[in-house]
Amino acid sequence: MRETWLKVGSKLGATFGKALSRRIVWLRNDRTDLFGDSATRHALVAIIGRQWYRERRKAYPIRGIAELRKVLRLELAGQATTLFHIGPLKDDKRQVTTYELSKDFDLDMLRAALIVPESRIVGLGLNDGDIAVVANESQPYFVTADGTSQQQGGALQNAELFAMAIGAPPPEQVLELDETAVRERLWPALRKVPLADWLDSFNPAALKNALRLAQPLSIGLASLVLIYLLIVSAYLSGMTALRNYQIEQLGPEVNGLLDKQRRLEALAGDYRGLADLTDQTLATYKIWGVITNVWQSGGSVSAVSIADGTGSLRGVAPVATDVLSKLGSEPAVRNPSFDAPVRQSGGGEEFVIKFTLARHGATP
Repeated sequence: MRETWLKVGSKLGATFGKALSRRIVWLRNDRTDLFGDSATRHALVAIIGRQWYRERRKAYPIRGIAELRKVLRLELAGQATTLFHIGPLKDDKRQVTTYELSKDFDLDMLRAALIVPESRIVGLGLNDGDIAVVANESQPYFVTADGTSQQQGGALQNAELFAMAIGAPPPEQVLELDETAVRERLWPALRKVPLADWLDSFNPAALKNALRLAQPLSIGLASLVLIYLLIVSAYLSGMTALRNYQIEQLGPEVNGLLDKQRRLEALAGDYRGLADLTDQTLATYKIWGVITNVWQSGGSVSAVSIADGTGSLRGVAPVATDVLSKLGSEPAVRNPSFDAPVRQSGGGEEFVIKFTLARHGATP
């Protein structure tokens, strides 16, 4: 199963890579994609041939890349045909490489969102210490792994002299790259371009066109939002008016129903008040049933007291436990018990029973 998914992923990756390669153009004397076919459509990335720009370098004592970008945009203001690359920090300085397009370059060939110089991309495909001699129909050029390049000619006739001219050590390896070899190296090298470099590679003309298109789109979107709000407002106003009209049509019938509802709510409040009052009332009358049983058994009750729900029954009966049992069977009486020892007297057993009297509404 894992091998199957790997094969599927590999096929999808190859398909995506091929489709993306069709959207990358190489601008030398003609405009072709990475497969060498003529490309006329708008592209995602345009690689500008070395013969179409002049390369310069300058060191800036600025550590922050964001601050350096601001400085470069001020220096290059109005020069839409100049690209730049910011190098790594070295000795508290950053080396900036600018690529100024030739006046002979046809800007209509660009038609791409991103622009990158050929020498920069070819250099990313080299190992540190190597120098490539790149064939070009116009004029060959030398390039190092960091993208430093210079066209061949004059005193620069070989890679060793080129290394000496730029202050680099002699090359560890010299690569001769013809057009086919360069084309094969472009796609792997493009994948090594850092994200920060891509951010500096946007085509100014493409950005300008995007902003020009964004303005009417934003106006259209704002108009749609405004229309939506107007429709919602009209709907809510209409529904409110319809509801008020329906209420007015019902007239006295609605007023009568509302009056009955208010009366019903008032009665419900009275009922709840009476229920609360009843629940708080002690069922004192039920104690008389126990007293009657004491009398019927031949006994007598000498005292009954109830205070804060706690009662006490004092008296004499032939069998005091029978009185306790009778008292415990009453639903309104809770937890009856002898409050003092039972004593024998001439009339029977003297007892004192303590109990708790339940309130109305309490469940036994």
